[in-house]
Amino acid sequence: MCTNHGQCRNEYTSARWFCRTYWNLADIPRDIPVRAQLVDLRGNGITTLPARVFESLVDLREIQLFDNRISHIEPGAFRGLLNLNLIGLSTNRLSGVRKEVFASLYNLQSLKLSWNNINKIEEGAFDSLFSLTSLDIRQNRLRTLSPDLFINTPRPIVQLLMSDANDTNQWDCSSLCWMKHDEQHGTVNFRWLRFSPPKCSGDNDWASLQCGHPGESDTDWIWVRQLIPG
Repeated sequence: MCTNHGQCRNEYTSARWFCRTYWNLADIPRDIPVRAQLVDLRGNGITTLPARVFESLVDLREIQLFDNRISHIEPGAFRGLLNLNLIGLSTNRLSGVRKEVFASLYNLQSLKLSWNNINKIEEGAFDSLFSLTSLDIRQNRLRTLSPDLFINTPRPIVQLLMSDANDTNQWDCSSLCWMKHDEQHGTVNFRWLRFSPPKCSGDNDWASLQCGHPGESDTDWIWVRQLIPG
């Protein structure tokens, strides 16, 4: 089976489901049904997502691309997918997230980016993800996140996975005080139902991390000022 829905196998095609898992595909297939709602291409050898590669699949709700070799996603690869709810890109070879890659995915709720080599998520990368509530960035090469990253995601993030056991992210937790303030005081951006906090590099520990009050650093103050009405 290739999804927890129990309707998609190693090779399966219907009007709404398209599976080609562990087929050693190098490219996105061209015979995906135009009304497909689920595309599952996990476990192949895909390396690049070209611009507009899914453009005609306007009914797509879920794309599973994990366990491929994707190192490059061209801006506009997901263009036109206004109904998309979930993108699974874990276990690939991405080194960064550019701000244009996920543009206009207004209904995207879940983004899975774990087990890549991501060392930077550009400011603005999530600006049009108005429905985003779940983000998985474990097992990458990240050290920090911009305090502006979630400014334009109006729904609270309820699941944020940043680290797990033996995680490869090397978080500079002193640069994440904006997130610590939010965890402690609850602003509009986060309402944790599930939170795996960053494992701090050096001698720091997230649970005991000491941060000043918002406003004691310019970065913290800019972020809090944008979130609090008035």
